[in-house]
Amino acid sequence: MKKASLLLLIFVSLCAFTCENEVLDADIDQSATINTGGSSASLIGTWRAVSLDADIQTATTLLGFSTTVDSDVVGTDLDYTLTFTEDTYTATGSYVISMTTSFNGESPMTTTQGGDVTTESGTYENVGPTTMILDEPFYTFSVPGADTSGVTGEPQELEYSISADGQTLTFVQNQQDVQSLEGIEISVSVMSTSVFTRE
Repeated sequence: MKKASLLLLIFVSLCAFTCENEVLDADIDQSATINTGGSSASLIGTWRAVSLDADIQTATTLLGFSTTVDSDVVGTDLDYTLTFTEDTYTATGSYVISMTTSFNGESPMTTTQGGDVTTESGTYENVGPTTMILDEPFYTFSVPGADTSGVTGEPQELEYSISADGQTLTFVQNQQDVQSLEGIEISVSVMSTSVFTRE
């Protein structure tokens, strides 16, 4: 169970920023967004976070009993940047994460964390015209009651696009994973979209 919780945290920690046509979107010219994919050259520079959102569904089955957890992760107070070189990145700044979680359809519980200034860095590799693999997540956070000590060290895969005008970077993660661990089956589905604007 500990390993599965850590896997969930790894997925979520990269699912950082999304755009849901919120007030912040007024600063982004949506008509200029075309999936151009990218290359290391088009990523180089500093990008500022616009918004954060991830939807996560987890189903756990043990001895015929199932539980479901639905979580909505939203970032607020975003003062966070990503700086890319040809093959490395540095994420710097602060952010607050609000996680609203519902267990088996019960009343949702909301927790908030973050706010501290952080610096994360690592390497990335373009493995396709619109796919990159990171050696470490851009963002980290913990889920109450879960051991997050093993969150780092797992490679992450993201789809990305850069707008036609080169000013908006969008990451998309749509990932499903099923694991069986000593009689426990855990199914995790993560959907997120991350949006940054060039500084």
